[in-house]
Amino acid sequence: MSEIARTREQIATYAKSMFDRGLTHGSTGNISARLSDGSLLVTPTGSSMGFLDPARISHLSEKGALNSGDKPTKEIPLHAAFYETRHRTGAVVHLHSCHSVALSLLPEIDPDNVLPPLTAYGIMLLGKVRLLPFFVPGDPAMGDAVRGLAGNGPPCSWQITDRLSLGRTCRRPFTRWKNWKRLLNSRCCCAAQMLPR
Repeated sequence: MSEIARTREQIATYAKSMFDRGLTHGSTGNISARLSDGSLLVTPTGSSMGFLDPARISHLSEKGALNSGDKPTKEIPLHAAFYETRHRTGAVVHLHSCHSVALSLLPEIDPDNVLPPLTAYGIMLLGKVRLLPFFVPGDPAMGDAVRGLAGNGPPCSWQITDRLSLGRTCRRPFTRWKNWKRLLNSRCCCAAQMLPR
């Protein structure tokens, strides 16, 4: 099985797991993975992560041209920014979790540490989570905000209702698919974006 076919199958499997766990719903959320040649596999626009057809997952060239599959998610600027600034990143997960919505409704959020340190385990997994402004889905400015961090700090992000927060979700970046299992088991998400309040 080719790297493209194998990775498409893996994306579909992990996407369904996240959908089944309620970390994303409907046609929200997207996943990308960087292949060894620098090209990307990305979930298609408007697709449900619970019902992905691996053959329809978008395959983009290193320059962003569609090689095969359906039209990719409009969140490419966000994904591209992580790959450009965090060179060891092998995959990006962008979720729309009910947990992020609930968190965004809290009356007072510390912009320097959006997640209060409730347990030692939470601190070890997430560290401090910083906030950035809200961006409309697909807005290239979202990618620019991530690039503005120049790859400093955590390898993953978490965007909630009206802000984008960047926090460490694991001690090591997700450079290999086996590390995704840790992400799923911890019920953390790399990214979640919702509409403004």
